[in-house]
Amino acid sequence: MIKVRYTDDEITAVGHSGYAVNGKDIVCASVSACFKMAVGMLQANGSKFHFESNESPFIGIRVKPENRATRNVIEVLTEVLKSIEHEYPDYIQVKKVYIPNKKVQ
Repeated sequence: MIKVRYTDDEITAVGHSGYAVNGKDIVCASVSACFKMAVGMLQANGSKFHFESNESPFIGIRVKPENRATRNVIEVLTEVLKSIEHEYPDYIQVKKVYIPNKKVQ
């Protein structure tokens, strides 16, 4: 199962969905495509962000949500991932993470 966790300034996805074998897994491919689209939009907006992806499997974006355009990209990414979760609930889980006493920058 892919576990997506997000806060106001970070979104990560960890794991394989298990829907199909690597290379034929439409759930994993969808999640990867969503993150890649978000990175492209953040670049186009001139947003400050950090993107990380590795073979563990892990993919993540951390942003400085200083403007509405940056926040919109992360909000849309989150909503699209939730729609994938709705269609494939056995293969992806999306949850908001609340960090108590988080200092606002």
